[in-house]
Amino acid sequence: MYNQPEKLKDSWQNPGDTASYQIFTAGYNAAAVTAGSRFSESTAAVSDASFIRLKNISLSYDLPLTGFKTQCRLFAQGQNLLTFTKYKDGDPEFISTGFLPPLKIMTFGIQLTF
Repeated sequence: MYNQPEKLKDSWQNPGDTASYQIFTAGYNAAAVTAGSRFSESTAAVSDASFIRLKNISLSYDLPLTGFKTQCRLFAQGQNLLTFTKYKDGDPEFISTGFLPPLKIMTFGIQLTF
């Protein structure tokens, strides 16, 4: 129904295979669906999702324009610029599947006042 993480390529295909994940199913293999549900509700699905994030930053600089009646300001703003984490399943703050995590946004500009 939606895209799956690339890590699911490492799933077993035939009985006796050794892989990190069980057989992948689109929902038609009842035993695999039941096993996946039990796994997600067990302590095996618990992971460390601690993180440090540079969420917002805003910088501005007023250029010293002597002899002009004009003021000039340079500015830069950013959101969600850096995230440091060992969490392997995407964004540790936004774990819902099928949606985009917070986007990285950068804005630069010049403000002239006459």
